[in-house]
Amino acid sequence: MALRPWDIDGDGIIVRDEFLDGFADWGTFGDFDVDADGLIAGEELSEGIFELYDNDFDGLIEEPELTEMGDDMGDGGLFDV
Repeated sequence: MALRPWDIDGDGIIVRDEFLDGFADWGTFGDFDVDADGLIAGEELSEGIFELYDNDFDGLIEEPELTEMGDDMGDGGLFDV
């Protein structure tokens, strides 16, 4: 699982501090924080995640992008904590 390294104490749970450290190291905070205010608003988060999967930047998530998104959200995927 991609998020396992974020679980510093290895308890199978990612707490706020672990998430913040891991997310900062992931390098996407700056990409998501569009207005550079040091915060990620809900709309910025949604747009950022959408753009991660819209690989050809056509404003659509279609095959094979949809498969990649499904893999990340399924068992053993990026978001499977």
